[in-house]
Amino acid sequence: MFFKLLEVSDVVLENFRPGTMEKMGFSYEKMCEVNPGIILASVSGFGQYGPYRDRQCFDPIIQAMSGIGHQTGRGFDQPVMSEGPIMDRPCRFARYHRDPGSSALPGAPQGTANGWK
Repeated sequence: MFFKLLEVSDVVLENFRPGTMEKMGFSYEKMCEVNPGIILASVSGFGQYGPYRDRQCFDPIIQAMSGIGHQTGRGFDQPVMSEGPIMDRPCRFARYHRDPGSSALPGAPQGTANGWK
């Protein structure tokens, strides 16, 4: 099903940890075999590079790492996580405007049949 959709798509936007698409059989190279002009945008929680790249990332994790629980709780010894996803929304917004391939594809090759990752 994925490769059928890929035939008629311009962009694949994924937010798995690095390497997950490859493990599922959806490497960029295989995508290019199906659609040489495909553009792949990968926007994982901790990025594609760096020390945390292989970690899972969800809203509660970012709340805990950022200290939001201490701001909304009762001091340092009683942190309270927000009831709703407060970090996912700004992160999605920031990624949409930051990552090449997500917003009007700045820097992507224009007018060519070449893909871009």
